[in-house]
Amino acid sequence: MLSGATGVFVIPTMPYLTSLRMDPEELVQAIGIFAFVCPLALVLALAAHGAYRADVAGASALALAPAFAGMYAGQRLRRRLSAQSFMRWFFAAIVALGGYMFFRSIAW
Repeated sequence: MLSGATGVFVIPTMPYLTSLRMDPEELVQAIGIFAFVCPLALVLALAAHGAYRADVAGASALALAPAFAGMYAGQRLRRRLSAQSFMRWFFAAIVALGGYMFFRSIAW
């Protein structure tokens, strides 16, 4: 419900996924699956109601390039760091992203 209300799919699920005590590789895979399936469901729902226009689809396709670059960089970094160090940096980045989104929302 929180993901649907906020429109943000990954960050509200982090406490739940963390509580499952997965190893870092499983956690990253679970987040990746969640981050793929939820926006796909949103696109399908918008398309079913005629609210997903071609110009928006083009912008979405362009946004995939930096997303794939980030995934590649994250995979390389994950292989170099210990599991504990990776998890620490990963959650620090999630907290920073959440803080950025919060402050951006109150700046309007």
